[in-house]
Amino acid sequence: MKAKGRLAKPVVLTGAMRPYELHRTDSVQNLSEALCAMQVVAPGVYVAMHNRCSLSRACARTTTG
Repeated sequence: MKAKGRLAKPVVLTGAMRPYELHRTDSVQNLSEALCAMQVVAPGVYVAMHNRCSLSRACARTTTG
């Protein structure tokens, strides 16, 4: 999958704040966004959630409460 030390294809990570089993989950939307992003972004590692797709190096997990 590497070409000259770089990724040849995009890698898109995603997740959800609420589990799939719950009625109002964001998992399906986030998965759909990740699959769409894979088709249009340049090779690299990304995070797709909540209507955004960002390079992974620009992302950080935050805690609340």
